Amino acid sequence: MPATVDLNRVEHMARVLLEKFCDFLVTTIQKRHHGSGDACWRLCGANGANHFHIFWSCRVLRTYWEGIHEHIQNIFGVNIPFKCETMYFGDTLFDNWNINDQKILGILLAASKKSITRKWLKVDPPTINEWIDIVHEIYIMEKLSFSLRVQKAKFYRIWTKWAEYVKPVR
Repeated sequence: MPATVDLNRVEHMARVLLEKFCDFLVTTIQKRHHGSGDACWRLCGANGANHFHIFWSCRVLRTYWEGIHEHIQNIFGVNIPFKCETMYFGDTLFDNWNINDQKILGILLAASKKSITRKWLKVDPPTINEWIDIVHEIYIMEKLSFSLRVQKAKFYRIWTKWAEYVKPVR
């Protein structure tokens, strides 16, 4: 990214993109949820709760995202900005990441969003354990897929950091 790019503008554009991209996901039933209109269903007190709020900025989700952030930093041993562009969109801006680390980061971030969708219309936020469970589900499916393609070595190159990190938890 050129040095002349205004990062505040990029962040704003990312928020707008998230809001516009996700608008089509809300069904009529979800919009009428408990007659709350546009109030956040997590009962954080926010009105005008759009998708950016529901997936990222809701204060009820703050602890969840901070936990994901901490785990990802520990897995890769790097400092990662705690911003929507990084944690939600995976925009790391780290040129020195190898392809395997990029792939597993994408999977970990996809699982973090999946955890939120599994708690759709529920007051309680997702937990780190639920995120770990989703990553494990993906791990099993990836292992099966790579085994069928006779590429187990590639699977282990991609998943080693996660497997070593989560071993004490599982």
